[in-house]
Amino acid sequence: MTSHADAVAKVPCEICGKFFLKRQGLARHMHVHLDQNVPMEECPVCGKSFKKGTSMKNHIRTHKEGPKKPKSQAWLDSREKMKGRKLNRPKVQRTCPYCRESREYTKCQYVFHINHCILNLHAKKRKGHKVSEETKRKLHDIAMENHYVPPQRNPTEYNGILWDSMWEVYLAQRLDVLGVRYDRPTEGLPYIGQDGREHNYYPDFWLPDYNTYIEVKNMFLFENDPKNLILRKTRNDIIWVTSESQCRNFHLREGGVRNI
Repeated sequence: MTSHADAVAKVPCEICGKFFLKRQGLARHMHVHLDQNVPMEECPVCGKSFKKGTSMKNHIRTHKEGPKKPKSQAWLDSREKMKGRKLNRPKVQRTCPYCRESREYTKCQYVFHINHCILNLHAKKRKGHKVSEETKRKLHDIAMENHYVPPQRNPTEYNGILWDSMWEVYLAQRLDVLGVRYDRPTEGLPYIGQDGREHNYYPDFWLPDYNTYIEVKNMFLFENDPKNLILRKTRNDIIWVTSESQCRNFHLREGGVRNI
C-alpha cells in the first residue's frame, strides 16, 4: 500500500526505489548505498549502529541522561502538605442572568457558567438558528434587571480594575496624576435604542466628585456607531475621548469632545 508521503514525493532512489520530497534528501540517502566502507558508530547505551554522526546524536537524545535529579526536602514536605487538601473557596447562591439557573457557585464557576451561556447564544446565531422574539425580550429584561456587563477576553489590570483597552489604562494613569477619583460605573445609563426599547449603556469611567462619565472610543465608532450618536444627542454628562493623545494629556476642563 502506497503511503501518503510516497504519493507526494517526486524524487526516487534508482537503487532501492525509495521516494524523497527533495533532491537534497535523495543526496543524503545515497550515502547509505555508496559509502559502504564508512565505519558504523555504535550507541553506547543500546548498541544500535549508525553511519552518520548526526543520526547518532539525534538517537542519543532519546535516552535518559543518567538518573533523575533528586527532589529537595522542601519540595517533598510541601507535596505531603498538599495531599488530600481541598481549596476552601466559598460558594454563594447566584442566578445566571441568561438561563435563570439558580444554585451555589464559586466566583470562578459563576463567570465560567455565564460565558458558557453567552457562547451558546452566539453559536446558535452563527449556525443560522433563529432566536424568537420572546427569547430576545426575556434576555433584554434580564440584562436590564441585573446590570451585568460581559467580561472582555484580554483585560488589562491597573489600580485594581480590569480595563478593556490600553487607552483606558493611559487615561486612568492620567487621572491618577491629576488626583481625580474614578471608578467603573455600577449601573448603566438608560437610553432608547433604534428598536424603540430601553437599553443600558456602561461608560468606561465614572467621576463621583464631578458627577460625570468618560467614554473612550476611537473616532470611527464615535462618528458612526448608532448607539453613540443617540447618547451624544440625549446626554450631556459624558465626556468623549477619541484618541490616545487625548487619554495621555487629558484635562477635565477640556477632556476631548464633550456633548453640546
